Amino acid sequence: MRQDVDIGMTQRMWRAICRRGQSYARSRAASTRLAVLLTAGVLAGCSDTTTYRIQGAGGDFCVPDAVDITPPSPGQGDVVHGGFALSGRCREGGEGCSGADGLISLAVMDLREFRGWRFVDFPADAYIPDVAVSRIDQAQRLDAAMLAIPDPGEKDAWFIWRQVGVPHPAVGGEDELMARCSFAPMHQSYFCDRRLRGPGYMVEYSFKAGKRLPTSFASHDQQVLDEIERLRCDQAPHKEASGAIIG
Repeated sequence: MRQDVDIGMTQRMWRAICRRGQSYARSRAASTRLAVLLTAGVLAGCSDTTTYRIQGAGGDFCVPDAVDITPPSPGQGDVVHGGFALSGRCREGGEGCSGADGLISLAVMDLREFRGWRFVDFPADAYIPDVAVSRIDQAQRLDAAMLAIPDPGEKDAWFIWRQVGVPHPAVGGEDELMARCSFAPMHQSYFCDRRLRGPGYMVEYSFKAGKRLPTSFASHDQQVLDEIERLRCDQAPHKEASGAIIG
């Protein structure tokens, strides 16, 4: 989304990286599955991996270099203190690249970077709540709980809000921003960005949603968390048989 993530470098640098995330992923050819990469890393004794340590995450993460798109830090040692980013398997020309299989990229960072996405959590003068109020007359009802509000900054781009309680005509209070999605005519699909609070860390991920705006995110959220947990250094040997599908 427009409020992109900081993984321990500067806010400005990481925001620029995140904004380029979708175009980066779409321009790459389809690669092998992360399950193969993780298995190879385990068999090689964690060679060709980088170890990341995020405060509060409860352990280190061994990330295969083949899917690691984290910008290098000057003078970094054997263990990198801070978050990391992974490229996904959903790329131009990939088959079955939609829905739960449509992950493009994800970034993992310190949970302290997490900011709530309820309407009340945003500063009153922030871009997203301003759009929610000023463009409410152009909103589209996706289902009983989900409301899509157009983003005037980009053609066919939408902020998707989950309304709390009974459906109501405006966004406010405890209503929560679920994702920002934009339509890519070349791919005839929506590409979405979402933030997620994980167990001891925060995640931002991008995925290919298909021809319609998504109304459910549970399967994507669970898959993303499963992929991250497979990367834990102390658990990696036990994850060889897992069907990871990033990369």
